[in-house]
Amino acid sequence: MTDNHVHYFLGIPLPQTIKKCLSQWSASMQNIVHYKYWTHINDYHVTLLFLGAADDRKIEALSDHIDKRVTTIQPFPMQLTEPGTFGSSQRPRVLWAGVQSDERLFALHRLINHICSEDGFEPEKRPYKPHITLAKKWGSRRGIDINDIFDVPLKACDITEWLVSEVVLFKVQPQSEPRYQKVKAFQLGG
Repeated sequence: MTDNHVHYFLGIPLPQTIKKCLSQWSASMQNIVHYKYWTHINDYHVTLLFLGAADDRKIEALSDHIDKRVTTIQPFPMQLTEPGTFGSSQRPRVLWAGVQSDERLFALHRLINHICSEDGFEPEKRPYKPHITLAKKWGSRRGIDINDIFDVPLKACDITEWLVSEVVLFKVQPQSEPRYQKVKAFQLGG
């Protein structure tokens, strides 16, 4: 039985040490900035492409294509950078942690976008801005001084760098906690 209302996305999972660091940083920020939704520790990831709704057959075909082609990208390092926001500087709609990598991250994004487009998914047209969403949906009527966010560095973590070795297909389960369920992992570099 297929459910055409199930949404999927492709992303890069994070190691537990990075998730723990982000969770601690987010907890320290909850008295400073007020969001309706703080990302669950097990939902932290770097999105490559949101796929939207798809049936089982379309997801299986896409999975086969990704599995065969991501082996052309070798594993690569990624590092946490400073926090940032999307939206108004007084009431930002998204709070995120920045990530930095080499050209392989962007090559992987282009490859995923191309494969998905070939399989009938809508390609991403906006410039790729890799990040880890920490919170969303501004929850206070009062604004903030955006510098309050940037005064608490993410680099206080013991470990800020890791090796990206896989891409994961996630299923979105909005009523669950955590919200994202790992469906399949695809290993980089064969």
